[in-house]
Amino acid sequence: EALLDRVSRLNDPTVAAGDFNSTRDMALHYRLRERLVDAFDSVGNGSGATVRMGGWIPIRVDFVYHTKDIETGQAQVLDVRCSDHQPIVTQLFVPNGVD
Repeated sequence: EALLDRVSRLNDPTVAAGDFNSTRDMALHYRLRERLVDAFDSVGNGSGATVRMGGWIPIRVDFVYHTKDIETGQAQVLDVRCSDHQPIVTQLFVPNGVD
């Protein structure tokens, strides 16, 4: 609720990223997508899975959201196993003229 409250008051280009410990079908993500862009959804390929539940079911619980005044160049999940989560690399652009 704190994040949703903060998002509702955004006026500047903003990025919210991290381990949300929930999948994109949860109510939190529906509400976030009302105001923010899911970077992977906009330009990524595949499921975007970042963890394996039970060691074998791929799910996505890590997200990069941004305000609509930022453009997503690319988003990908790297095949790196240095954690129980795979990293998401996202290229974002703030267009000229945006404060």
